[in-house]
Amino acid sequence: MSGMASACGPLGFEPVPEDTSGDCSQATVEGVVFEHDPEGGDLYILLLNEQQYGAGEGEFDFDFSAIIGAGDARFSFEEVPYGKWILVGFQDDDGNGMLTQGLFGAPVEPWGTFAGESRFVPVSFEEGHFVVEGDEWRDIELRLTGFHW
Repeated sequence: MSGMASACGPLGFEPVPEDTSGDCSQATVEGVVFEHDPEGGDLYILLLNEQQYGAGEGEFDFDFSAIIGAGDARFSFEEVPYGKWILVGFQDDDGNGMLTQGLFGAPVEPWGTFAGESRFVPVSFEEGHFVVEGDEWRDIELRLTGFHW
């Protein structure tokens, strides 16, 4: 990859479908987080393409991310290019800025994905992605129901 963002979206992302006019179609993705502790730590919400989701740990620039107070729980991402995305979130109860994992990589903080089944470990991109193709994706319910200790 060149290291430069394309005119059609985030670094390394090829929108699906591509707008043949040269400009990429975009949407607004909005929703609310459920099944979290309103008195707990901040909520981290990430909207990721396949390359970003598979990047693993370390430094990576996310084009669509939000840190919101647990009492708010609403999120909104604007100008999201059409294509395949996965929405993930967690509640940072220990305040370290990342999803803390324990024994065998199982999360110890509340976490979840939209469109993916909750279980011990995060879903694959193929299992948990959804396709943005339309002007608005509103009222997404992100439930932090993934198993955690």
